[in-house]
Amino acid sequence: MGKIKTKPHFSRNTSLHLPWRRILVPIDFSENSLRALDVAVPLARDCGANLLLVSAVEPASYAAGLETMLLTTPGATLLRNTKAALLKLARRSVPSGVSANILAARGRAHDVIPRVAKQKHIDLIVLTTHGRTGLERVLLGSTAERVVRHAPCPVFVVRSGS
Repeated sequence: MGKIKTKPHFSRNTSLHLPWRRILVPIDFSENSLRALDVAVPLARDCGANLLLVSAVEPASYAAGLETMLLTTPGATLLRNTKAALLKLARRSVPSGVSANILAARGRAHDVIPRVAKQKHIDLIVLTTHGRTGLERVLLGSTAERVVRHAPCPVFVVRSGS
């Protein structure tokens, strides 16, 4: 017997009451992270939930040509640019009937996501995996796996490339 693929649809008219009123969607602006937004938007619409698009901002270092000196992009500039990009994404991808807020927070994604979820009393986190396996996963770790372990609420993980 084969699997039947369907597009996610969540209905308010179901006898099952879905308690999600605040849904966090981590965004790193990759095509993969936007897949989580594609799942979260209809879920939020059908449940009457508010979306919170969150992006973790780490200062980017780059070599300046001097062996002992690294320059970093100021954190305030990164935060401002990330907020602007999140706002543009929300305006483009979230329909007017769905409430959405944005937040750019300093730190690593696997730390920021559970922390913000706890602070903002989030009911559900919707995120994607990057599909790393083997040595790459061991060396780089899995943000999704860490979030699942430390999140104060349920986590809906959307597989990459499916």
